[in-house]
Amino acid sequence: MLIVLLLGAAIWFGGGWMGAPRDVRAIFLGLLYIAVLGINIAFPEAHPLRPATGGSAALWLVLGGFVLVFLGYRQIILHLRGRGCPDCGSIRWSWLGPLVSAKVIGPVA
Repeated sequence: MLIVLLLGAAIWFGGGWMGAPRDVRAIFLGLLYIAVLGINIAFPEAHPLRPATGGSAALWLVLGGFVLVFLGYRQIILHLRGRGCPDCGSIRWSWLGPLVSAKVIGPVA
């Protein structure tokens, strides 16, 4: 499982170092997640890649559920912020940092 985390870190930070946009890096992390989930679901128990990627799809499904809950909550908060104050949609939350793109909340003033 450590190898998957290292690959994810290499995708995110290596892509940032090379200047790849966040959207592209997020897509590649999603592809890595789908590949690991596919390995844990499709390969037999005795295959050496299963223990290297955690051995079970349950942990990866829980991780994916947490990510979906976080992204859904973020979308709800951003929607509510936009409804409450028309000028507030252009303010970037500093604690979200790189997780909030200009496409989601509009241009930063």
